[in-house]
Amino acid sequence: MSEARYAVGVDLGTTHCALSYVDLASGKDDEIAQAMLRLPQLTAPGAVEELFLLPSFLYLPHPTSLPPGTSCFPGAASRG
Repeated sequence: MSEARYAVGVDLGTTHCALSYVDLASGKDDEIAQAMLRLPQLTAPGAVEELFLLPSFLYLPHPTSLPPGTSCFPGAASRG
């Protein structure tokens, strides 16, 4: 079995979740740096942003609350 490339940490908070990682393959002389993963998410009808924090809850609007196609990722309908 090969050695792991990344060490990953997940924070499952009561209001938000976050994912952090360290690249273990960086050389021993390199400074090891922790980084946070940006997660694409719907932030408004038809708008997607990559944010560090993911809400720990899910909002499911009534089908008539938002215009058609604004509560999914752009291009999701064309993927089949």
